[in-house]
Amino acid sequence: MTRVADQKDRHTAADRAPDRCAAERTIDAIALEDCLDRIAQAISSDPAGGAAYLPIYERLESELRIAQLRQVTWDSVNARLRRLTDRKAGQSFEAHPVAIRGTHPDHIQADPCCAP
Repeated sequence: MTRVADQKDRHTAADRAPDRCAAERTIDAIALEDCLDRIAQAISSDPAGGAAYLPIYERLESELRIAQLRQVTWDSVNARLRRLTDRKAGQSFEAHPVAIRGTHPDHIQADPCCAP
């Protein structure tokens, strides 16, 4: 009898365990906007006034603000990386100029400071 009860308890505990994949998923701003729309509809159609949905709505709004700020941060990071890449490309050309004496490849000399 105890073995059956133990198996049943383990099964229900496994059912209640959080989904590891769900924890790793991120929800974007579009999905959050859609959820906010649905909750707003639920609030407006709730005969009790929708007060029970307000904490959910507030949490979704908070998550939406976080997602929007995170996107602004990612945009800033990407812009900085582009500027850094452009600046390094300009510096590497200036730091290692190539003196061209003619059009033939044998006439192209690297700056002596860069020679191996």
